[in-house]
Amino acid sequence: MADVELLTEPVEQRTGSEQQRLDELLSRIHQLTSSDGPTPGITAAAPKPLAPKPAEEAPISQPESHENEWRPLEPASFNAAGLTESEIEGLVLKLLTSRSEATGRFIAENVRLPFRLIDPLLQTMKQDRL
Repeated sequence: MADVELLTEPVEQRTGSEQQRLDELLSRIHQLTSSDGPTPGITAAAPKPLAPKPAEEAPISQPESHENEWRPLEPASFNAAGLTESEIEGLVLKLLTSRSEATGRFIAENVRLPFRLIDPLLQTMKQDRL
């Protein structure tokens, strides 16, 4: 409790210049918050111009060709992908629960399987009214 008393200085102990400065700041805050427009006679400081950034010396790299990039082989079936039809149905239903509406291509992109595998599954699910 003694620490708090040391930190707070009574208004009477402040010097006249400190009190005057405080009053000026409070009146300025009041002017800024209460007026709709700028106060006449008070101008804002002009913004300092930004110094131009030096151009980086890094050479411009050419985009890498995707011909040499390794890609996994596209699975020919769900079994080749190591998945069952019910697992894929679960993923599709989970996606549709969160989206409520989606195209077959969107679903295929999100479950990361080829559309040619997803499309027959979607047709079956539609017939079964899942």
